[in-house]
Amino acid sequence: MKIAIIAEGSYPYITGGVSGWIHGLITAMPEHEFIVFAIGAKSSDRGNFKYKLPANVTEVKEVFLDAYMEEEGAWGRRFRLTAEQRSDFFALLGGGERVDWGRLFDLVRSSKFKLASEFLGSKDYFDILEEICRDKYLMVPFTEMFWTVRSMILPLLLTLRHDIPKADVYHAVSTGYAGVIGALAKHVHGSPLVLTEHGIYSRER
Repeated sequence: MKIAIIAEGSYPYITGGVSGWIHGLITAMPEHEFIVFAIGAKSSDRGNFKYKLPANVTEVKEVFLDAYMEEEGAWGRRFRLTAEQRSDFFALLGGGERVDWGRLFDLVRSSKFKLASEFLGSKDYFDILEEICRDKYLMVPFTEMFWTVRSMILPLLLTLRHDIPKADVYHAVSTGYAGVIGALAKHVHGSPLVLTEHGIYSRER
């Protein structure tokens, strides 16, 4: 069986804690093949592993959240989103509504956007955020809101556009980015997803 472990801010860059748990899990099941989908903070950590990877780890896919700093798409475009697509982004940015994640995944990963940052520099994003601010955040300066939300969402959209290795089972060891990538993997490849939450995510981070 091929199992993909989706780890954020832990294995194989940091020792102890969740990383130690992951390493123990992999070494305890040598009969299974493991892929590690490692989500790290800084690109400078690439390849800087704190563990000697077990022989049954056949691939490590490294994704770094600071990659958004190197991406700058065109500004001011309009992408002619459908009403449903607009609703999904509105729910993602504004909360309070259900997001159709499958539909959102397909849109973010589509060829409609050459770069993830293109949506966040588009008139569509501006209009959606303006409506959210008018409805919920009249006392928040719009410029501050625009750049704050953009800086929060861009790493997520960028991460969602990465290729997802095919596996028989996906195991996300936290919510947050890892949990969303796990849901994306299930959506793309149809394999089961297991989520192990090691503590309360907001407190852990």
